[in-house]
Amino acid sequence: APDYVLVHQDIYEKFSQELTKTITEFYGSDPKASDSYGRVVNSSHFDRLQKIVEPSKVIMSSPSVREENFMAPTVMKDVSWSDRVMEEEI
Repeated sequence: APDYVLVHQDIYEKFSQELTKTITEFYGSDPKASDSYGRVVNSSHFDRLQKIVEPSKVIMSSPSVREENFMAPTVMKDVSWSDRVMEEEI
């Protein structure tokens, strides 16, 4: 699965719409209830991943649940190479 996608500004809006639509088609409107969507391996990794997501850059997500190691599908925009999400293994 890709960790990032480079999208030209001319098609950004359309791409964002299609990406959101496809994620919903894959996992339904409630990914937490999907049999096809996995969980983070443990709470330590869950906490680490939560720290590298920059809320101001999130364009798609739903509530994550630490007790279940569930991190919702998360899409961020305007991410730079120096952002933690690009520097760390996700």
